[in-house]
Amino acid sequence: RHGLLSAHYAECAARQGKFWVFQDYLIDKQKYWEKLNDAKPTFELFAEWSQLDLKELKNCLEDKSVEEFISRNKAEGKILGVKSTPTYFINDKMFVGFDKLEVELKRLLNENNH
Repeated sequence: RHGLLSAHYAECAARQGKFWVFQDYLIDKQKYWEKLNDAKPTFELFAEWSQLDLKELKNCLEDKSVEEFISRNKAEGKILGVKSTPTYFINDKMFVGFDKLEVELKRLLNENNH
């Protein structure tokens, strides 16, 4: 239920060059924030931990172009069959969830070492 809000924060973190650090908090703490009635304070905390410029973040969160960008990406994902996050693609093959991604990455690394 907080997917759109988390996407806004993640995109705004990306625009500050801090997507990956922010994304790590989103993924690592998802079991916590997905149950909250209001995840915004938690995302604000993740933003601080990620050392985002909070004034720039506030402006970005209010920028309508961010929502348009997210909507376009969501539509593209739907066309590709994405139904949940995280979903990853490697060599045009879809992996839902980090566990499945990790298994595939280990397999590929092992394959390339032989």
